[in-house]
Order: sequence, then C-alpha cells, then structure tokens
Amino acid sequence: MRKQWKRAAALCLAAVLCGGLACPALGAESTPKEEVVYASLDGSGAVEAVYVVNIFDLAQAGTITDYGDYSALRNMTTTDEIVYEDGVVTIQAEAGKLYYEGTLENAQLPWTFEIHYYLDGVEYAAADLAGRSGELEITLSVGENTACAGDFFQGYALQISLTLDTALCADITAEGATVANVGGDKQLTYTVLPGTEKEYIITAAVTDFEMEGIDINGVPLTLEVEVDDEALMEQVTSLIEAIQALDEGAAELDEGAVGLESSVETDLASGTGSLTAGAAALESGTGELETGAETASAGAASLTDGAAALEAGLETLNQGVAQLQAGLEALDGQSQALTDGSAQVKAALAALQSALAGVTASSDTIETLTATAQTMEASLDALTAQNQAAAQQLESLAGIAGGLGGVTTAAVNAALSGMGIDMTVADGVALADGLVTLLESNSEAIAQIETFMDTVSQALSDSLTALEGQVSALTAAIDALAQEYDGLDAGIEDYTEGVAQILAGCEQLSAGVSALTESSGALTAGASALYDGVEELLAGIVSIYQATGTLTDGAGQLDSGVAALLEAVQALCGGTEELKEGTAAMREETEGMDETIQEQIDDLLASVTGGETEITSFVSGKNTAVEAVQFVITTPAIETETTTETTTETEQETTFWQKLMELF
Repeated sequence: MRKQWKRAAALCLAAVLCGGLACPALGAESTPKEEVVYASLDGSGAVEAVYVVNIFDLAQAGTITDYGDYSALRNMTTTDEIVYEDGVVTIQAEAGKLYYEGTLENAQLPWTFEIHYYLDGVEYAAADLAGRSGELEITLSVGENTACAGDFFQGYALQISLTLDTALCADITAEGATVANVGGDKQLTYTVLPGTEKEYIITAAVTDFEMEGIDINGVPLTLEVEVDDEALMEQVTSLIEAIQALDEGAAELDEGAVGLESSVETDLASGTGSLTAGAAALESGTGELETGAETASAGAASLTDGAAALEAGLETLNQGVAQLQAGLEALDGQSQALTDGSAQVKAALAALQSALAGVTASSDTIETLTATAQTMEASLDALTAQNQAAAQQLESLAGIAGGLGGVTTAAVNAALSGMGIDMTVADGVALADGLVTLLESNSEAIAQIETFMDTVSQALSDSLTALEGQVSALTAAIDALAQEYDGLDAGIEDYTEGVAQILAGCEQLSAGVSALTESSGALTAGASALYDGVEELLAGIVSIYQATGTLTDGAGQLDSGVAALLEAVQALCGGTEELKEGTAAMREETEGMDETIQEQIDDLLASVTGGETEITSFVSGKNTAVEAVQFVITTPAIETETTTETTTETEQETTFWQKLMELF
C-alpha cells in the first residue's frame, strides 16, 4: 500500500512540476514535451527495467511526432492508436494533456548504484534479509556511468530517500543524511550534487526487519545563489603574498641553516673538543690537588702541634728574657765602676810614663827612681785593684751569661736587631773574651813589673850600672802597656755602652716576647681552624674529583651529541635547500592562481546552481524540443511473505482512482 501511494505521489509531483509549462506551437519535426524516466533497480542496485512517460500539452488538436527506441508503447490518456515505425512515434491527439509510456531496451542510466546489506557482519541479499534481527549495516554507493550519453551526471542532482520503521529499527545512525520523523517512521534523505560520487552507510539494530524500497529522484539543480567572492579573492591574494613571503623566508632560513652548519662544524665542535681536553686536565689536576690537599692537611696538623710547642717555648723564652734583663741591669750597675777604674789605670800609666821620662843613672836619678818606684808600686797596687775589679765584673757577667742558658742565641740576636743594636751575642762574647785576655795580659804585665820592682828594690845598689837599660826596657813596657790599655779603655767604653744598649733592647725584647706569647695563642687557634678548613677543603676536592669523572663522561656525550647535531644540521641544510626549491616552485606555480581560482569558483557555482545546463532528451537526440527531463528510480521493498499477501488482498480492493494511479 505504501509503495502504491508513493508512486502516486511521485506522479503527482511530476504533474505539478510540468503542469505550469506552456507548450510552444507544434513543430514539423518534433513536438515539445517533458520526459519522466522511471527505472526499477534490484536489491543490489542493478537496473532491471527503464521506461519513459512522455508528456505533451497541446493547445489545439494535431499530430504529435516523437522519436525513441522503444520495445513497447502504451497510450495512458486515450484509446487512440499510437503509430510507431523506424523509431518515429506518431499520435493524432486532441487539445490538452496526453501521456504515453515507452519501454526502453538496454537503457543506460547516468548513474551506477551499488547496495549492500550486512547483518551482524555477514552480507545478505536484500530478499533474504526480510524478517531477520541483529545489527544491520546498509552501504549505498553512487557513481558515474560513463556508458550513458548526455550531460545528465554533470547537470542533475539526486535526492535519495530511505524510510525505516522505528518499531523495527532502533539506534539508527546515518551520517550525512537529513533525518525527519514521518509518523512512526524515520525518513533519511541524502542529496547528491551534480557531478559527485558518494558512498553512504546506515546502521541500526533491527528486529524482524522490513523496509520500503529506496526512492531516488534525479532533477536538474537550479538554485538562485548569490556568492560574494570578493572576500575570498582577498584571502587568495593574501595567500599569494604569504607564499611569496614564505619563499623569501625559506631563502633566509636556508642561509641561516648554512651558517648554523658552519658554526656547529667549526666553533661548537672545536669547543667541545677543548671541553673534553679541559675536563681530562681538570680530572688530572683535581687528583694532584687532592694529593696536595692531603699533604696540606698533614702540614696543618703539624702546624697545630708546632704552634702549641711554640707557645710553650715562648713561655720559657719569656722567663729567660726576664732573667737576662735582671742580669743586664746588675751588669749595667757595675759599668760605671769599671769605667772609673779604667780611667784611673790610664792616669797611673801616664804618670809612670812621665816618671820614667826623667830617670837618669845619677844619685839624683836613683833617688828619683826610688821615689818613682814607690810611686809606681802605689800605682801598680791601684792598677792591680782595678784589674781585680774588672775581673770580678767579667766573672759576674760570665755568671749572668751562664744563667741565660734557656735563652737561645738566635732569639737574643733577633731581639738586638729589632732594637737597632748592631751587635750580636757573638760580638759581645768576643769583646768580653778580648777584655779578659787584655786583663790577663795586664795582670801578667803588672806581675812582671812587681817582680821587676822587687828585683830593683833588692838589688838597686848592685844594678845601678844596668839601670839605664832596665829603665829603657821598663819605659818600653810601660809604653806598650799604655798602648794596650788604650784599647782596653776603648773596649771598656764600648762594653759599657753595649751593656746599656743590650739592656734597652732586652726591655723591648721582653715586651715583644710578651706580645708574641699572646699572639701564639691566636696562632694555635688559627692553626686548628686551618686544619679543620683543610679537612673541609679535602672533602670538597674529593667531591670535585668525583664530579670531574661525570664531567668527562658528559663531555664525551656532548662530543657525540655535537656530532649527531652536525649530522642533523646537515640534514636541515639539505631540507632547507629543498624547502627553498619547493617554495620557489610553489611561488612559480601559484602565479596567476587568483585568476584560476576565480574560474574554478565560477565553475563550482555553475555546478551547484545548475548553471546553464541545456536540457536534452534522454530517449533520443532527435527530440529537440524537450522542455524537462526527470528521473524516478526505485528499489524493491524488503518484505516478508505475509506482508506481500496482505498487500495483494488490499490491492484487490483499490478504487478506480487508485487503479488509475497505478498506471503511473
């Protein structure tokens, strides 16, 4: 029943489309008409039969002349005879509408259709699918049939409609379809534009599946579409400019890639080589530094011990300096007496020289000699006393010096130098030794004089004859003694001055030793801190040494990475060169692209809107006055036998008008 009403609706639609067209005057060769091409497909989309309904609208009675290669003809309006001979159809008709149907042999449609049905992944023929349940998939493909003459494929659009009963079909998916609800059905509609090949897929979960036939209508597509292509062409112009900029940028990129390749190949590769060598040198140096740090650590420990020993030694030195200072103060107290005694000895010697200068061998001389001898004896006694005092002073000095055994010669010399005294302990010892020697010489000389005086006193009378010689010898001895004593007197003066200077320097030495003792504590603390710091330094150096191994490995990896980078940059250079060539080619190929696109836009609009497609006859090229051609294509319904029987019974009860519509 639905199939019958759909055919009737299609014929009514054709009548409405064609009814308003005016028919021009009859031509001698071809009468103006419209063609409705009906085609029946099997379930797979293959063509089974094609027949054409030719529609004429006569303003007055006359003869209709038409052309076509038919296997059968049927007048659908009257019972008037249709004359058909050698492909020419002749009908005598009254004014008004006239329809006749002609069946075509081996007709080729402008399109090819392929329809496949799958249920749960298994393909079925359409007739075998009725009443089955499962997951359904329908594929419908539309292509161009190149065996068909004419421009129908390029100028006609297709409207494909499928109707699925929602009581039998659920979860319907149909991408690209316009879906409409028609009662309890889902109507799926696809539109295929002129010159387009398409494939559609419909899926659904079906139960006791049935489906009405697929309806396909082909009509010329004429749309009033206004397209403002100015903005599009502006974008095309911008695209062309961008392509030109891209070509220029590709050239700059190629230059930059070449520069990058040079930099990587020379500077970076050289730098990584230097880094690798430097890392190796650093690793070697840190090893040596670790060894030196261990030595420094041992030295710092020794410094700590030495600083402690120095502090103890400075305490001892401080005590010895105090003793030295006390002895020097005592010695300095005796210096004045020694100086005064030396002056008296010197005066006595001068008196002896003066006395001996006037001695003669006469009685007066003897008397004078006797008095002089007495004077000399007294002077010798005084000289002896002074010599003994000097000897005592020297012994005292020697004792003081002996008490300074805890003080080192170097420490005293340094102290004297720090006080600005140009004298060392050795010089003082040498001076003291000279003084002792001189005093010993004086003592011997005095002893000789005393012996001589005793001899003179005892044998004066017996030696008068030899007095002159003895006096001469005595004078020489006295002169020698006076000369020697000048040196002794100068030495005593130097000695007393040196003692004073040593005493002053000793005071400064004592102050310096005290300050040094205080500083030695800071030195000990600093040495301890130095030891701790060296230990931390050693730990840091060990960490650096361990890190240098990682640095060396990293430098090797970096070197490998630079080699890989160089290969990549070289590949980049090749790519940028190809890009440059490609953009240049693209720039060349896109020259005049705006004009080409404008032409393609015009062609596209013509294909979408129908353009100025010339309407030609599908039946025969001799029909030159065809005003419209329409295609109505159907497939059989997928129905069970029960549904078919019910439909047959219903058809027996059709009315006259329904029977009339079946003719179409």
